[in-house]
Amino acid sequence: MKKTAVITGGSSGLGFALAELLGKEGYSIIIIARNQDKINKAVSSLSDLNITAKDCIVIRDDAVVEER
Repeated sequence: MKKTAVITGGSSGLGFALAELLGKEGYSIIIIARNQDKINKAVSSLSDLNITAKDCIVIRDDAVVEER
């Protein structure tokens, strides 16, 4: 069974570094953030490293609106 990591703030900085580290350890990654452009770049970068990554954008601070 493949493990999944949900990382808030995973589109940049420490969150992205953690996503990359866990992805290289075999985790599937779900990135949660508020900026769709940054999320797209992060998911693309992880995919280029053969890391399974999906995104989830938060439009409001109190609600997850859309998962892809």
